[in-house]
Amino acid sequence: MAFGASAGGLQAFREILENLDPNTGMAFVPVTHLAPDQKSFLSEIVERYTDMPVLSVEGGQRPLPNHLYVLLPNQSATLQEGVFRVEQRAANERFPPTIDRFFNSLAADQKNHAIGVVLSGADTDAALGLKAIKGEGGIALVQSLDTAMHSDMPRSSIASDHVDLIVPPAEIALELGRLAQQLSRTEVRSLEEGAISHVDEESFQRILQMLRGFSGLDLRQYKPDTIRRRIARRMLLLRIEHLPQYAKFLQSRTDVLRNLQEDVLINVTRFFRDPPFWESLRANVLPVLLEDRPPEKPIRIWCAGCSTGEEVYSLAIAVLEHLSQRGLDTPLQVFGTDASDQSIETARAATYPETLLTEVAPERLRRFFVKVDRGYQVARRVRDSCVFARQKPLLGSAVSPYRYSQLPQRHDLLQPGFAAPDDHDLPLRARARRIHASGYVRGIARLRRCLQHRRPQAQNLHENRRKSSFYV
Repeated sequence: MAFGASAGGLQAFREILENLDPNTGMAFVPVTHLAPDQKSFLSEIVERYTDMPVLSVEGGQRPLPNHLYVLLPNQSATLQEGVFRVEQRAANERFPPTIDRFFNSLAADQKNHAIGVVLSGADTDAALGLKAIKGEGGIALVQSLDTAMHSDMPRSSIASDHVDLIVPPAEIALELGRLAQQLSRTEVRSLEEGAISHVDEESFQRILQMLRGFSGLDLRQYKPDTIRRRIARRMLLLRIEHLPQYAKFLQSRTDVLRNLQEDVLINVTRFFRDPPFWESLRANVLPVLLEDRPPEKPIRIWCAGCSTGEEVYSLAIAVLEHLSQRGLDTPLQVFGTDASDQSIETARAATYPETLLTEVAPERLRRFFVKVDRGYQVARRVRDSCVFARQKPLLGSAVSPYRYSQLPQRHDLLQPGFAAPDDHDLPLRARARRIHASGYVRGIARLRRCLQHRRPQAQNLHENRRKSSFYV
């Protein structure tokens, strides 16, 4: 697990160590902000407050349980395949995202076993990394604002809306000890690994039925392992040890059922995620889409599983930029649909904390966003081209944007962890095959592979569009 801390964070970390059981079975990595030429006394300081061995992070080193690892001031570290990878910080990085970098790698490597804690700090580092940890099914903790010497880092993480618990440092220590105990229980591991009893399987199916009755969302085509990991995460946070007990609890608490639904719907995204994809969209797809197209003919795009709207607005901005460069005023409409009411409301508000726009180019930020009290709001001319609605993609809908869209697009909805291998009879697949062939339609998986590798076959998508179909 990892801590992210900056100004004032050492005091909070000291309080955690003073209240933390040194035998949790976890490895701890505090990631802080230090000038590259500044001598660090962090190792010497933390040794006073813990019985755990305190070591410096070294490349190729595998973290050991009940050990604490400290970065040198000029280091940037990641975790890959269970071992540390260390690089020297770039000399031109004035404010390197050291914490985000390690948190992101921790999320990718440890998945639902990752835990991230954000402590006091005077900048916005850690927010995106903590969001990545939550997105992989890990646990995200933040120091309470009233106990933080500098609240900018905790506040920016809270604003990203991907935090599980907000508590003082002493309570963070107790919570880490409790999580360590629960994670080691055979019931939790059996649920995560799918090796559950007949009684637990009945409870699992009952939970799926409750979710369908609550929101209409049919999760039977999700990969069961994905759902089980999300259920195990909710049980950890609620301190519930047995699946039948959790199923019974859900029957009486619609708010807890809603929280589970939001957890299952993987809604982690960001503006212009996966830069090679967007570059290829600009260079290969949009020119072909507009070739021989009457300027007055509208462009319609559907982004299914749009989460909180970042990719919808990214699509709109990318197309508007392309049209502007060619002096075109072609009407544009981007449809964004998602099964989460909460995500759709966030998307419609179009207001995002500053931490979630750190990867947006300054020129785009100036042209397409407006500074507001809570961060940035997408400019009206972009918002006016985007329409959001709740839709249950696995159950179908009387009205589908599919029949109107020339370029269906979604990064996460069709990713390997979403649907089970036997999803051949999904209504979405059947309806997609009936799309009018004159649209600019092609299978998402093949299109993304083409774009990511920038293959010349992108041109063939246009040439063969009359015999193409959309494959889920």
